[in-house]
Amino acid sequence: MKAIIQNNKGVKLKHYRTKKRCTSCKELIHYQATKCAHCGEYQTTRKIITSGLPILAGFILTSLSIITALPIKNLIEKQQPIIQIAILNSNSHDMTFMVTNVGNQPAGVASVEIDANFTNGDYSTHYLQVGIDKGLIEPNKAYIIKAENGSPIPWTMPPDIIQNLPVKIKQSLGNACKLSINYVRVDGRAESASLPFSCIPIG
Repeated sequence: MKAIIQNNKGVKLKHYRTKKRCTSCKELIHYQATKCAHCGEYQTTRKIITSGLPILAGFILTSLSIITALPIKNLIEKQQPIIQIAILNSNSHDMTFMVTNVGNQPAGVASVEIDANFTNGDYSTHYLQVGIDKGLIEPNKAYIIKAENGSPIPWTMPPDIIQNLPVKIKQSLGNACKLSINYVRVDGRAESASLPFSCIPIG
């Protein structure tokens, strides 16, 4: 809104703004007002800044959560045991094998077993007794373990014998047996590491 000042002869001397409309509620306010007296909205660039702060803050928080979530997830996923098994030798009564934890967390051994599953339908599970101190497989350590259960167990077939077997027998035996180490991670999750091998049946 503009005001016009005239002298006593009716000559216009000057005109200037006295009022303006609020950018939000459209009520009349002083033209130099930076904040509306009716609705409280700022009329300057401060309005833009303050009204955009929640959006900007939300964007920053979302971006930070995405940026930090991946490293944290990767860190958690990497904090775990990784168990590897290698059979050294065996016979019908015991088996000696090496267990290595190449991960960065210990594993608590729950059980060690040999599962035999032959093509003729014969299936058996043999639980072995192992002597690991405190039942723990520490990270970045290797253990030589001799295991048995007091009764006959399937044992590894020597490579020279396997080579001399007829093809059909080789196929029937295959990797019929599997040595498994069942363990528990520090987060309570149960997992298993296995190694298939060609074995000689009991009997």
